[in-house]
Amino acid sequence: MEVWKENKQTGLSCGINDFGELFLGNKGSGYNLPDTPENREYILNDFDYWNQ
Repeated sequence: MEVWKENKQTGLSCGINDFGELFLGNKGSGYNLPDTPENREYILNDFDYWNQ
């Protein structure tokens, strides 16, 4: 797993999981997307949105 961003206070993180999929979530919930340039931008934007 490769974590790009992480908020230790909320537990929210994003990056690429061991299956090569993008992820955003914490220990309780989250989602995965296929690894495409568009989805990378989407994941990073969502991470920033939920950590404002």
